[in-house]
This record gives sequence, C-alpha cells and structure tokens, in this order.
Amino acid sequence: MVQKNIVALVDIGSAETKVLLVRLASQVEIIGVHTAPTEGLSKGEITDIRRLMERVHATISEAEKACELSGSVHRACLSLSGMSLVGQQVKGTTCCESENEVVGEKDIEMARGNAYSKRVANGKVIVHRIKQSFTLDGKFMDNPEGRVGRELAYNMWVMAADKTYLTELIQIPNQYGMRVEEVFAASLASAAAVETRSATTDKNRLVIDIGAGTTDYILYQDGMVRMTGVIPVGGRHLTNDISCALCISEADAETAKIKHARAIVEDADVESTFGLSEEPVDSMLYDLSNRHSTFKLNFVTHLRVKEIFELIREKIGKDTPVGFVRLTGGTAHLPEIERVAAEIFGAETSVSFPEHAFAKKLCADPKFSTVVGMAELLLRRRLGALRARAEQSFWTRLKKTLFNL
Repeated sequence: MVQKNIVALVDIGSAETKVLLVRLASQVEIIGVHTAPTEGLSKGEITDIRRLMERVHATISEAEKACELSGSVHRACLSLSGMSLVGQQVKGTTCCESENEVVGEKDIEMARGNAYSKRVANGKVIVHRIKQSFTLDGKFMDNPEGRVGRELAYNMWVMAADKTYLTELIQIPNQYGMRVEEVFAASLASAAAVETRSATTDKNRLVIDIGAGTTDYILYQDGMVRMTGVIPVGGRHLTNDISCALCISEADAETAKIKHARAIVEDADVESTFGLSEEPVDSMLYDLSNRHSTFKLNFVTHLRVKEIFELIREKIGKDTPVGFVRLTGGTAHLPEIERVAAEIFGAETSVSFPEHAFAKKLCADPKFSTVVGMAELLLRRRLGALRARAEQSFWTRLKKTLFNL
C-alpha cells in the first residue's frame, strides 16, 4: 500500500549514501535509516550513472525492508552539493512611484519581481531563492513600507545547479518509482540540522559541513543568509595525503585517520609512533617495520585541514567578521579540528551534532546533519503551506460572511 505521508530523504555523498525514511505530520518521526558506500560519484560529480543508480536503489531498498515498507514509499527528497552548485547575489531595483516618495506595497512588489526575473548562466537552473534584505537609497532594512526614499532594492541570494547534473540526480529516485518533491542544498540542510530555531538569529554564524569529497559552507549575518559555497576538498583528501606520506594503502590510511590522526601537531608526536595491525607479533623487527610516525600523520592532516578552512576564509572574505563557527559532517569527528578552525576564523568554534529531538536517537552523528536538516526543512515548508492555506481559507470565509450581510 502506498504510504502518502512517508518520505525518503536521500543524501548521496561521495563516500556514503544515507537514506532516512520519515513520517511527516505536525512533527517529524524517523521510521528508518540506512547507510551504504557510494559508487559512481566523486567530489559531487557523477562518474558512473549506472553504478551510482544501482547503489542508491539498493540503499533505499534496504531502508524500506528494515521498516517492512518495500515498494510502498513513492515520495523522495534529495540533497545537492558538488561543484555544479553555485551561489550569487541578485538585486532587483525600482524607483518609488508616489509623489512624496513614500514606499508602498506596489513598490515592494516591483522590486521583488525584478529580482525574481533575473536569470542565471546558461545551463544552470535555480534551486533556491533566499531573501536577504531590502535597501532603500543604500540603507539596509527589513521592511521599507512607509519609509521615504527614491531607489528601492530587493536583495536575494540565489543558488543554482548545473541542469544536466540535476536532471541525472533526480532520475535516480525516479527510476526506483519515486517522485522527487524537493531538492535541498546541502549547506542549507546541514545548517538547519545543527541550529535550533532560537539560534537562527545569531549574528555572523558560519556552518561548515566537511564531507568526503567536498566541503559545504553557509554564512549568516544578522540572521540572514549572506553567502553559500562548496570547495572540492574533503575527508578523502586527508586519506590520500596520509597514504602518500606514510607509503601505505588508502584502506590503511583511512584506518590511521580514524583511529590515530589529530588536526594539530604536538611536541610529543616527534618521538611517537603507531601501528595499524592489531594482531600480536612475536618478532620485534616485524613490529618495528609496521610502526609509523605520529608526527608525519598529524603534520599532513593538519596541513590539509588548515587548507580547507583557509579556502573558505578566502571565499567569504578575509575581513568578514565571523562570530561563531559550527563544524559538522563526517570529518568533523577528527580530534582537535575545532582548534584549527578557531585559529583561522578567529571565532569560537564547536563540533555540532543534529540538535532536533526527532534525530537524537537514530541520527545523533555529524555525518547525518544533511539528511536530518532535509527533514527539518521539509517540515517547515509543510507547516508553512498549511498555515497559508488556513489563512486563505479564513479570509475567504470572512469575505463571504461580509458579502452576505
């Protein structure tokens, strides 16, 4: 039987695909979660569409089986990241038409319409339009209605994706029999997961989601989205660096990163070594040959982590004030990573987990931030639509009542 109120939230990452099955009502209820390795995707770019489709379909199927819902979930939402996703500021302007230059509702709608009419580059499709603020004669304000001024501007942050990439991505759930209802940028979703609604008014907030192949970031200023972006560096680059520095396989490098690496180098690391094998050995010579330098491990890890944050700092502007940094994503587990971010951004920094009550039992891990945030954003849109319909219904009933008096 088709489950109309259950949605599959699909986050296809470079390393893992995460599927969250949620029941939507006045709140979110997680009824199933499954993760599996991703194949056919690298740094947010599709390299083998057929293999990627097979792996994602298998992950969705396993999530359904675990909840005894095989074949009955037909609604899906997708996360979007990778270098095909770009952001830009868009401004729509108009001159106030009233004789006394008092801004009216018509002026506001004209400025908003001009902003919405702006086009993006060929081959791109808009996935998010986010209001930032109004400016009246160059002065920022939330609501210009009734104020006096000549030139009114409506400022938006627009996020657009490569049309071909987005079409191929949407086809993956479609081929499984699911209709994709929403596509959410990973940066927006991650921020929604680690920030409670009471915290969304904090000034100068930077949320960084470090995945395997890419890192997404979103900057808030005065409670509004100021900037979003993606850089093509993530946890797999750390693994590759460790593999090259220590002359070990990528599998062993991944183990070394997870079990032994830190994002900073300490004096004690110079004389320290670590081993990858957990099996006891009798030969001291054999044991020594399988020891590796802790200094090398942490040195290359530190350099790569520092590069990630320096790239983001450059993107948002070296003089842009940052009051608080939240780190999330799978690579946020790396010990001492927050110390490196605090130094680069000059701001209080913490590793953040999904904060919403519905996620704390099954998805209390930074790697689930994107998919949990998708659930939160979807709920907000659903409740917003319900409120809009209720208000419209109220005014319709009121007009009928007044008309019949």
